[in-house]
Amino acid sequence: MKTQQSEITAAHPVHAIMTTSIFTVDGGDPLRSVAAAMTHHRIGALVVIEEEAPTGIISERDVVDALAEGGDPDEVWAADMIGTHTLWADPEDSVLHVARLMRGAEVRHIPVSHEGELVGIVSLRDVLDVLTAAAES
Repeated sequence: MKTQQSEITAAHPVHAIMTTSIFTVDGGDPLRSVAAAMTHHRIGALVVIEEEAPTGIISERDVVDALAEGGDPDEVWAADMIGTHTLWADPEDSVLHVARLMRGAEVRHIPVSHEGELVGIVSLRDVLDVLTAAAES
């Protein structure tokens, strides 16, 4: 269960702010389905699942980039868009550590795993809520 954002500091573990309702997409799903799922759930990223295991993340930016490069939304698959290296956070990583990961990799979402199991996802908005609350107090 999430703690009140105003009580959380950048030193707290990221599990205090991560979302545990995780939306996923199959690696073989086309970008059109990925975009529809993001729109339906009103989210900016989905975790890609292949062979029942999380393999990465696909974001709105990934979809837009693929289409801008001429990709057919019915012929480009989610698994093609996750890249070779997805950043993962551990539930015990600090909020500040995750913020630094996001900044360094220029990403807005990081999945959280523990012992190989997907347990949550953290968005830039989650991190900013903590950092701005700290700055305002």
